[in-house]
Amino acid sequence: MRDVSELDILNSADIKEVEIVNNPGARYDASVKAVIRIYTLRKVGDGFSFDVRSSYFQSQNTDLTEQLNVNYRQNGWDIFGTFTYNRNASIQDSKMTQNTYVDTLWIQENDMYSDR
Repeated sequence: MRDVSELDILNSADIKEVEIVNNPGARYDASVKAVIRIYTLRKVGDGFSFDVRSSYFQSQNTDLTEQLNVNYRQNGWDIFGTFTYNRNASIQDSKMTQNTYVDTLWIQENDMYSDR
């Protein structure tokens, strides 16, 4: 995979075989417990292809994802690239009050506001 977004655009008709490896061995990092291998059918034909992906989320802020995937295929060789633009904004507003009862009452208040 070139990018995680490839799973979003993978068409089931393009899948040749799926293999689950429960003991991947030395080929992978020691922390890897299992691997899912998806074998796809080789695309036929030569030339240029592309796809565009766009996401827009609106709440108190605006999040955008724009992605362009390009591919050039010639004589069995694929040259590809991905251009991505992300704008993710978040707002966090939290308040915490902590009351501690000992021999006297202690009150600690924390306010936090973040706008990115």
